[in-house]
Amino acid sequence: MTSTSVGMRLFTVSQPGGYAPMIGGLGYVMAPGNAAYRLNTIAAKDVWVRPTERARAETVTVPSVELPAVTGAGTQGVSSPRVLSDLFWMGRYGERAENMARLLIVTRERYHEYRHRQGMEESECVPVLLTALGQTTGTDAGAGGDDHEMIAVAPSTLWSLTMDRDRPGSLAQSVERLGLAARAVRDQLSNDTWMVLAGVERAVAHKSATPPDSLAEGDALLVSGQALTLAGMLALSGVAAESTVHDIGWTMMDIGKRIERGLWLTALLRATLTQTRRPGGEQTITEATLVACESSVIYRRRTLGKVSVAAVADLVLFDEANPRSLVFQLERLRANLKALPGSSGSSRPERLVDEIGIRLRRLDPADLEDVDATGRRTDLAGLLDAIHAGLRDLSDVITTTKLSLPGGMQPLWGPDERRVMP
Repeated sequence: MTSTSVGMRLFTVSQPGGYAPMIGGLGYVMAPGNAAYRLNTIAAKDVWVRPTERARAETVTVPSVELPAVTGAGTQGVSSPRVLSDLFWMGRYGERAENMARLLIVTRERYHEYRHRQGMEESECVPVLLTALGQTTGTDAGAGGDDHEMIAVAPSTLWSLTMDRDRPGSLAQSVERLGLAARAVRDQLSNDTWMVLAGVERAVAHKSATPPDSLAEGDALLVSGQALTLAGMLALSGVAAESTVHDIGWTMMDIGKRIERGLWLTALLRATLTQTRRPGGEQTITEATLVACESSVIYRRRTLGKVSVAAVADLVLFDEANPRSLVFQLERLRANLKALPGSSGSSRPERLVDEIGIRLRRLDPADLEDVDATGRRTDLAGLLDAIHAGLRDLSDVITTTKLSLPGGMQPLWGPDERRVMP
């Protein structure tokens, strides 16, 4: 005689006073043999539990007892790993799009300024900025390192990095990924988000991955797309800061933003300032870098036009009052990590941030001016490489510890294996 396993899935309903069990559920007949341990069923039907007549007859009235009110568990500080992951990457893609738009704008402007004056010292900034675009996106800027060829193909490079959503790190790809992440957590965001995001998506929505035949038409599309994207990203930052509740979800989004800004800043400085140039090229490259970092106004006010890598490093790496500086990002990361549930002050992400901060505090900005026999600023390059690697490790640790999704579902009685059941 074979036995048949029968199960029933019960449900509860959330009410103002707590959770109430439903008087029934979904009953199902398990498949015979080992298939039952994989939750395979052969029949299912709703089951309702009704009291028997005997129970009705023996029902007695029990004096009511005043019990303490029971309320359902709040969800203010609780969020699923999937939601936190989408918000984390929303912060990263939003920051990536803003940074990319800034660098594309300054590169395009310098290209038009010096493309017909390549014999000038100042024209060195064009291939350097094009190389920086490639390094910050992790792709090749083209031309195999030949400066003249790089300038010749610059229109195609700028178009691809702006409009080609299939190119890794491009402006269009960042906006597309930002939209996907935002729509996945629609219930977490302000309604104003969609008004801004829709305009940005239209600005970089172009059917062709190649530029138009008309250079004037292509440049007009680039000007519009880059400017509208930058304006949209600034608007989204304002919406996130002023119209979004600063809960754990917002904290995770801000963590993604700060990590991305630090990664982009170290990659940009490594591509532009670690190698010495001729005086004219050095000045133009430094000014373009400061514009891309949104720190040119305060730099001119402090230094009165003097070009100094030490002064640049002091402003964009060590200045705690500059929202664009690296040390500012580290302080925000430290505060955000401390605000996460389960923070102990000595967790792995917090220790990584402290290690990066210690490395920064050990250096003097003046030491970053030192160059070797090849004209390379080795101290600056080593610092930027180490911080960039540390921020990548921080992103990986947060992804695996805070954003990892739960594993597959298992039966209540354990994994798929034969067990003796009563």
